[in-house]
Amino acid sequence: MDDDARFMARTPAGEPYELCNLYAAYAEGEGGSPKPQMVRKMRGWGFSWLALLLTPLYLLYRKQYLAAGCWIAVSFGADFLSKSLSTVVGMLFFLASLVFGMAFYSLYRVSAERAMDRAFEQGATSVQEALAHVRRRGGTSFAAVGVGFAVVFALAVVEVLAGI
Repeated sequence: MDDDARFMARTPAGEPYELCNLYAAYAEGEGGSPKPQMVRKMRGWGFSWLALLLTPLYLLYRKQYLAAGCWIAVSFGADFLSKSLSTVVGMLFFLASLVFGMAFYSLYRVSAERAMDRAFEQGATSVQEALAHVRRRGGTSFAAVGVGFAVVFALAVVEVLAGI
């Protein structure tokens, strides 16, 4: 299979489309601008320093809410379980951040492809309609980062007040 065929897909009706267009639509979102470097990394492999260094906040920024919520919940849950394991938990979270840094673009690609599938499941009849749905689902959200900061701050206050 040649490289170009690997990045082609078909709608349920059989209409072909390029996956690069899907990745670009998901990465740029509704009011965004093209992000060729991100699309290139989604097509292949790339390392995300932001996913490594700011894992939960970057996931929120990129609208990966479930992954970010799980990250935050497990992070604070681990603090409540045992302070004696804090070093081990810290090392595990660093390793998990490293994995997110290495796997972010692959995971983001899967999210984009799921958004396209959902668009067709919800009645999109053309590639253009589906890409409009994908743009709404993708992109970035500064509001989510703000909410993330607020949630992390509130959980930190609870930890301090609980004496953990």
